[in-house]
Amino acid sequence: MKNKVVSNCSARIKCAYYSKRGIRDRLIVIPSFDSGSDMFCKSIALSASIFALTLTSVQAQNLRDDLHSQSKAGHQRIGYGATYNVLETLYADPDNAENVILFYTNRSQDADQRVNGDAHNGWNREHLWPQSRGTRREPMKSDLHHLKPTDATVNADRGSLNFDEGGGPQGEALDTFLDGDSFEPRDEVKGDVARALFYMDIRYEGTGGEPNLVLVDRSAPGRGTQIGDLCTLLKWHSSDPPDASEIARNDRIELIQGNRNPFIDDAGLAADVYGVMCGAAQPAGGLQPIAPVASQDTLRLASWNIANFWHVDGEHLRPRRDGSPGLQRTGDDYDNIREVIATLGADIIGLQEIGAPEGADLLFPSSEWQIVFSMRLADDLAVDPNQLSDVTKRDIYTVLAIRRDAARVVSTERIELDILHEDGFPAREGTAALIDINGTRLWVASIHLKSGCFTENDLTQRDDCRTLAKQIPILEDWIDEKSASGAMVALLGDFNRQIDRGSDVVRQDLDDGTPVDLFKVPHRQYLVCSAFSAVPRTSIDYVIVNEALWEFVSVPATLSLPN
Repeated sequence: MKNKVVSNCSARIKCAYYSKRGIRDRLIVIPSFDSGSDMFCKSIALSASIFALTLTSVQAQNLRDDLHSQSKAGHQRIGYGATYNVLETLYADPDNAENVILFYTNRSQDADQRVNGDAHNGWNREHLWPQSRGTRREPMKSDLHHLKPTDATVNADRGSLNFDEGGGPQGEALDTFLDGDSFEPRDEVKGDVARALFYMDIRYEGTGGEPNLVLVDRSAPGRGTQIGDLCTLLKWHSSDPPDASEIARNDRIELIQGNRNPFIDDAGLAADVYGVMCGAAQPAGGLQPIAPVASQDTLRLASWNIANFWHVDGEHLRPRRDGSPGLQRTGDDYDNIREVIATLGADIIGLQEIGAPEGADLLFPSSEWQIVFSMRLADDLAVDPNQLSDVTKRDIYTVLAIRRDAARVVSTERIELDILHEDGFPAREGTAALIDINGTRLWVASIHLKSGCFTENDLTQRDDCRTLAKQIPILEDWIDEKSASGAMVALLGDFNRQIDRGSDVVRQDLDDGTPVDLFKVPHRQYLVCSAFSAVPRTSIDYVIVNEALWEFVSVPATLSLPN
């Protein structure tokens, strides 16, 4: 099909184009922005794409919400002080009523030998979901579904580590391994661990003043409310299904604290809830991860390079390369940017070039938006705590802004695109989040690739191109990993590359059809509000979706920016 020019253009609204030249070349209309005045452009520094898509919802029965309601109903906290006596009963040695069977070691231990700390030959209480990861308060702290009697030394070695496979022998517990960020228990209790953490993930959803405990498919940092590795746990759940003693213990816990672990009652639920995130096949008769219903939700995604944004009135983020002052904004500029945010009407914005979390907070109030800031900032501040106060050391970061009424952030991760450029400075890391929209989940990521190599197909000749060439396989591997699991993916980014050219090598590398195709969403005429003037140029900012997400696309209307 030949390119079709949209006919309803006007002096204020720039024309966009729609072509459909085969499944891997699909382009759809997206808004062209009328820039308004040059002064307005200096304020907003708009270099953006916006993309509306329609998502089908999960089946009318929202399984996760149902499980949360079921596990919360009837739950009565028993108090942490009572848990020692209860654990002695739940894990009593059937051959010696005076002893308790320890979880990690399978050792029969004198029940009276309770200890604090890591004293040898004593036992204490293990929180499978560590207290430092969100369970320090009630009712999480005394929730019997994740409390276990353990050897004190092994408990101390486990600490707040994620659960995963690998590492060296722990030493005291047989067939138990650990490394710097993970702990692997013996095979006989791996499924028990998995089901306890599945329960905690669905039981504590951030309602009623409780934390939102989140299982993630990676090794999460030791603080916060996340723990991994989800897909390893799903494998453990399958290899070590509930046995008679675990089922009986679930019955007894219900008598004590009033609720059950549904993943013990029905082992197939784990694949229904988590399988789509780990590429697991759905069991016969199980819920499909995404199924159409009559109602539809429209989600608007945008990418916006906001040009060295700094939150202090009249102060620049960092100087220009020639040493002169960088872009300085004032209160009126911030108001202009907020006006554009309202005009875009986007539910999720991938932002590039923000200098500090305070900048995101200034534009996106926390009552309305969830902010996911690049994890590299924390790494940078760990090296130099004074970085943000020193104008010569500040850097730019990728950010996701997600409307609270549009989606819930399930987990976050980095895309390690921050490789060292040949001048010794790192490129920008990608920032990704798994979001949940009424039960439908997809990955969104803010991307900012190396600038300066806009069109060259020989990526070996210049330093900018060589850095870009190193970033592309990292991004491709991340896309392929998510796509291979069946996940839907949207990249919101300043690619610093004219990838809408059919012969572009970067586009060809990213969109190689293995394991799935990608679909880019540019428009042919691209009007940019730069930090200095309104200048038309070929687009380098895109929203790109994978094949799993493509079927949910709807064509948006054209937008005009305010004067």
